[in-house]
Amino acid sequence: WDTVERAMERARAQFGRCCLLDAHSMPSVAGGDIVLGTLDGSSCRPEVLECALELLRSRTGLRISVDRPY
Repeated sequence: WDTVERAMERARAQFGRCCLLDAHSMPSVAGGDIVLGTLDGSSCRPEVLECALELLRSRTGLRISVDRPY
């Protein structure tokens, strides 16, 4: 965990902010290319979710869903 924290500190110093996305592989029947899980909004601030959605949708062309189907 210390290694991740140091990398995030370097990113914040260089870019002014940093966001850690914890990603997992899923079966293709998930309903999207990427599913952002927020535990029904309890594990992620709304502004962080909106930023992630905007970046992923505008720069990847992938299908993004939130909390569904998981």
